[in-house]
Amino acid sequence: MTGQQKVETGRFWAFSLKFYDSPEVQEACLALQDEGSADVNLALYLLFRARDGVAFDAASVAQVDAAVAGWRDDVVVPLRSLRRKLKPSPFSVDDEGQQKLRNQIKKAELEAERLEQFHLEARFGRFPGQPMAPDMAARTSLAALNAHLGGKLPERAVAALLNRFSV
Repeated sequence: MTGQQKVETGRFWAFSLKFYDSPEVQEACLALQDEGSADVNLALYLLFRARDGVAFDAASVAQVDAAVAGWRDDVVVPLRSLRRKLKPSPFSVDDEGQQKLRNQIKKAELEAERLEQFHLEARFGRFPGQPMAPDMAARTSLAALNAHLGGKLPERAVAALLNRFSV
């Protein structure tokens, strides 16, 4: 890494897999993404850092979001869009072939998200934020994300994430 301190990556990915392993969290993340236009990886990153009592304000969230916006917009979102288009097998080609292609795209989308997470962890792993208790850091950071997105996050989704975080 040129000009950056090397940070061990992979802890954020492990946190995300464990945190996401709940139907309520999965539903909340889809709502954040589809209704709130949020990058789920960014929301999970804020919660990952909140475990250590690091809170982000709206300006810091904007800075972190800007670091992955190009990757998300040019790689992750197009893969997701294509995968979703293939879900009902809408084209007049082999249904089984479409499903196989959809699964390959799903794997590529997951890998793109993993790479985004590794980038966030490596680039902002030592980002100081505002120190506070983990639960308060999670609330503060998700409120900052909501402010950054213009108040579009569904309250029920945020509540589900905070509920899972406090477990």
